[in-house]
Amino acid sequence: MQFHLQVISRCFDCETRYEGLLIISKDSSHAASFRMEYGWIFQSKKRRIICPECIAGSNGKIMKKTPQQLRAIFGLANRRGLEKPEIELLASEVTGNHGQRLSALTFSQANQLIVRLGGEPFSEKETPRRTINYRKQRDGVITLASQKSLKLMDQLAAGRGITAEGLERMCRRMFGSPRPRTAKACSAVIEALKSMNRRDQMRAKLQDKDPKEAA
Repeated sequence: MQFHLQVISRCFDCETRYEGLLIISKDSSHAASFRMEYGWIFQSKKRRIICPECIAGSNGKIMKKTPQQLRAIFGLANRRGLEKPEIELLASEVTGNHGQRLSALTFSQANQLIVRLGGEPFSEKETPRRTINYRKQRDGVITLASQKSLKLMDQLAAGRGITAEGLERMCRRMFGSPRPRTAKACSAVIEALKSMNRRDQMRAKLQDKDPKEAA
């Protein structure tokens, strides 16, 4: 059994802002430290949280953001129409450091920014997507709807002759918003549209079959 607690705090050493989950399992309730998201840990005896960069720093090494993470950040931001100043403002909110420069992001901070933009966090070792999705579902992480999924939703609606206004009404009926914000909500709309298409195909097959039986 695991307990997930939402935590908003700062690293004891570098004061980087943390907003995520503290994960406590029944077997580790008396442990000296507990696992958190993005590689952070909570030291129960000292009652403080430490970021992965400061943990690595005790060994003389701080892991900085990677070029792949930067490409992911700009790609996700571009899909949402965000310019560099807006990305840096969002980075400041994520890290809690006013005037945060993207070039100064750590590996962990870049991951938090990627997740905030609706992307998948990077790992030092490649993790299968299925495992990542399971962990996000287990930890209650909410993923924003991707532009690819929203485009598919619009295409399916247009294929059924549903106007933009009609699609907005459908979304409002399903979850009270004109457009889905989360991946889960967007997936629900897509599946509903696909289900409508399957019913139409079944009706068409039955209509083709009836005249043959009558003959």
